[in-house]
Amino acid sequence: MIISEYFENYFYSLKQLASHTFVKEQQLSDWIDLCILPNAAYHLKKQVQSSSFFGITDFNEEKEYFARGYTKWIELIKPYSDLSSAQAYSVFYQQYAKCVNHLQLKGLEFNSDYFENLEERIQDHWQLFLAGKYGVITANGFIHEIVALESVDFLAKNAELNDDQLKKCIRLLERSLSYPPAQLNCVSNSHTLLNNLNSAQ
Repeated sequence: MIISEYFENYFYSLKQLASHTFVKEQQLSDWIDLCILPNAAYHLKKQVQSSSFFGITDFNEEKEYFARGYTKWIELIKPYSDLSSAQAYSVFYQQYAKCVNHLQLKGLEFNSDYFENLEERIQDHWQLFLAGKYGVITANGFIHEIVALESVDFLAKNAELNDDQLKKCIRLLERSLSYPPAQLNCVSNSHTLLNNLNSAQ
């Protein structure tokens, strides 16, 4: 796949993000500065050469691409007025906890060790979320995808997975991970873990 097609097919520009969420671009930019909305997943800088009847022109072009799942995050924070980063984190925390409960209902088994330092781990994932990491390595940048990656990683390192749990973990990773073109060199630990779990079957 051509890299530009990957960006256009799987990500939004800030303008597109504003259009889909009915939030002004300036508001989105302000939220990024205030650590409420994640940074762009990709910052693209390229040199372009234009050829026309009037000759050849060289210029630089910069674009930012945001995970499409950020639209869901924006819908969650839109109702709040004068939102602070701390309040946004509270929303993130609540959504994260809901997703953990959902995984339990779906049959993923967590022992007590998983919950011991969960709040601290959520804080770490909040920072990575804001930095744009999960816009790169997850399929859409959804919170439930982040929870899936974190949960499977923890279980793979700290629990003995039976066949049923192993299959559930593999399915979660397969559905939650992004699959960027090889040229982007974005092979995360979660991608490596998926390969390892598949080999363990």
